[in-house]
Amino acid sequence: MVAAALVPAVGNAYLVDAICGDLNLTTDDFTNVQTLKSLSALVMVFIAGQIPSWLGYRKSVLIVAMFFTLGSLAIAAAVNIVVLSVGYALLGAALGSMAVIGVSAINAYVVDKGQRASAFAILGAVGPCVFIIFPLLTGFVVDNGNWRIVPLIWAAIGFALLLCQKLAPTLSAADELGRPELATGFLAGIMLALALGALGSIDWSDLLSPKMTIQALGAVVAGVLLVITYRRSPSPGLSLAPLKDTETRLLLVVAALVAITTSFFWITVGFQYVYHLSLTETSRVMVPVNAMAVLGTVVLARHVMRRYSTYVAGLVALGLQGIGLCFLLLVQPDQPVWVVCVLVGVFGLCNAAFGATIASVIMSGATPSGSGSRSAYK
Repeated sequence: MVAAALVPAVGNAYLVDAICGDLNLTTDDFTNVQTLKSLSALVMVFIAGQIPSWLGYRKSVLIVAMFFTLGSLAIAAAVNIVVLSVGYALLGAALGSMAVIGVSAINAYVVDKGQRASAFAILGAVGPCVFIIFPLLTGFVVDNGNWRIVPLIWAAIGFALLLCQKLAPTLSAADELGRPELATGFLAGIMLALALGALGSIDWSDLLSPKMTIQALGAVVAGVLLVITYRRSPSPGLSLAPLKDTETRLLLVVAALVAITTSFFWITVGFQYVYHLSLTETSRVMVPVNAMAVLGTVVLARHVMRRYSTYVAGLVALGLQGIGLCFLLLVQPDQPVWVVCVLVGVFGLCNAAFGATIASVIMSGATPSGSGSRSAYK
């Protein structure tokens, strides 16, 4: 499921020109559509942490797989920006939920230290594996066929999830605690989405632009309603426990800061615009980079998580990320492609090792019933 959630992220980088050309959209139009996808994912992120407590993991997977499939089909059939926006909104809601539910399920049901190390290492390797296979497929399809085949492939993956949902646990690990209310999680998601939308809409020549002002006011209203609902609820569904724990709060800040340095999208764009590589050539160049990332999770991160305590593993992971960034700083636009591949490959190895380890470290402090909330914050 986590792998399926990453597939559209791979495809979008290769579909911009094709979609804009076919639907007569500007790059700004496509950016706005992608922003809508991100906002719909943010709206769902806290609710996704609570859904398994209501429906169990199996029915939760069924619902998000349906959203994933319907959104992909809408994108494939899009004839204008409205249909495209609806498709990406459905897809975004599914993607935001799938990432949370997947990590939550692993944390709730894999408790042995050795098994957790293997599980989170494999989880970390999923992304690079997807980025090895699907860029090649997407680049080939876009270069030699119709871009609409790509979202149809996404829909097929969503349909496969529908068929495989029986593999998910029937019940949530939090069933014995009752069903949490969803209003606080929903309001928190809306507040977060509108607040980040307002920040992304800031125009320094017109700070009070209508778009930014409406979203900012909406975020304030959602925040006020959230506070009122949280205080009146005898058992709020939105848990603040991860934010109250000093160690977890620091880990979340570190994870957020490091996420800013994850530059693979811009590296992909750089190969296309600096070295004038085609989509297929770019996907081939990125294969060894992502192979190094797989090595970083399956070998390096797994070893770190098995050998060291949670705290030390987090420090080692952060050190690896720092080493990787040093190699990334050595990249220059006049270097041969193979030199850039080597430098980026070392960064990919360290970045993937950090990602897998820090995910395990953040989730290690969660109880089975609190896995959903902590996964949502992560």
